[in-house]
Amino acid sequence: GADSINTGRTSLVLLQVARYLSSFTWALTGEGIFIFLCFASAGVESLHIAVRVAACWACLLVAMCALLWLQWASCSPPPDNLLLQLLWVGAWVPYWMRLLVMSIFYSAAFLVLGLHNRSLAWQRGSLALAGFNAAMAALFIIPKIVLGVFTPSWLLSDAVAVPLTWLAYV
Repeated sequence: GADSINTGRTSLVLLQVARYLSSFTWALTGEGIFIFLCFASAGVESLHIAVRVAACWACLLVAMCALLWLQWASCSPPPDNLLLQLLWVGAWVPYWMRLLVMSIFYSAAFLVLGLHNRSLAWQRGSLALAGFNAAMAALFIIPKIVLGVFTPSWLLSDAVAVPLTWLAYV
């Protein structure tokens, strides 16, 4: 009865906390490295700024997902609209939300870095990393946009894209 409901809720909350913590560390390290590589210098001050900015982004990501989850996704069925489905799942699984946002961000960053001081961006690795991150996010998000979020192919695309994305980052 009541004990099994409380155990289920506790398990759900602990799973969400684990998802949020892993997404936080992924955003902090992934974007922290990228921001650091975008600086013209490799000094300690550049590293401190990059870590602070990435920490702010990671906190914003996790807080936004937690708010969406608490206020909407945890207490409602999946919506019919594709964009709302992506946001709904992103509230449950923040790395989805990160990849959704990062596909836009890294594509724009790749264009800006390619047009502005391309040789320095290539030397520092920020141009290559922006292209790589945009491609990884696209590999994850495009199948969901084309095939749908809640379809059997969603499971297949996750089964392929998630390990490839994690392996590529490691």
